[in-house]
Amino acid sequence: KMSYVISHGLGPYFRDLLIKDIKNCERFVLCFHEQTNNKNKKQLNLYFPYWSAQKGLVVTRYYLTILLGHAQANLVVDGILGAFRTDSIDISKLLILSRDNSNVNKTVEKMINDAMKKVNAELLNVGTCNLHAIHNGFKAGTTETNWHVENFCMNIWSWFQKSPAREEDFENITDELNDAIEKTILYFSSTRQVLLGKVIDRVFREEARRLLVDVSASDRATFFHDVKLVYHAIADNLKKHFPLKTTFLKDLHVLDPASRTKQDSADTMIRVGRAVPKLLINAQVD
Repeated sequence: KMSYVISHGLGPYFRDLLIKDIKNCERFVLCFHEQTNNKNKKQLNLYFPYWSAQKGLVVTRYYLTILLGHAQANLVVDGILGAFRTDSIDISKLLILSRDNSNVNKTVEKMINDAMKKVNAELLNVGTCNLHAIHNGFKAGTTETNWHVENFCMNIWSWFQKSPAREEDFENITDELNDAIEKTILYFSSTRQVLLGKVIDRVFREEARRLLVDVSASDRATFFHDVKLVYHAIADNLKKHFPLKTTFLKDLHVLDPASRTKQDSADTMIRVGRAVPKLLINAQVD
């Protein structure tokens, strides 16, 4: 019964607060991703990151879940636009559309942008998701060597996760050592490469790092050569896939007051003002 109270009693109240807060903000971002739930139904989850005037900070709030059968682009767009119409959310305030992967749902983004153009607005284009570029950059680095770190971390996690007895033994050993060792092995996701370091740190801790001083000179040379390859591969991948040529991102340095003393700062501010749809009117920019 408590779930019904939360879902049908408290849920609408907090949802109304969210919609009211969204209507009061100048711009908001819409995050959406599709997933299959435990009933084997595909669902579309919607979230709003935005500046909350009520809280005085940027918040990310869950908005809505739409159940889908097939998830063609037109059905996803109809679901999003239909929800906006039902809640009287002004689509012209939508700034950026965020999704799971920069290489999927491109049609959804185009259709949303076309709908916004009908009300004299459009999405802000800042290139692909930088977070994906960072994760892929680190992946390029880890695959440059023969360390197979990802497989090792997954094997360690599976070794303990799949056996309650081994998991209990691990916890008992950490208790006996009386050390500040976490009693769980972190799961490593292949799509979250940046978190690999945290997983490795949980596995090896400080004691394992000290073993490096005991290896031979040739092994140390090989190790540091591989480290160099990792860093170079990461740097090359980031330079290739980061939106370094996006004028808007380059111009954002003008937000720093120290940059406004430069000779071209006025032109830069004009470009930023005009790049964000509906942020400023031409009279204000000029």
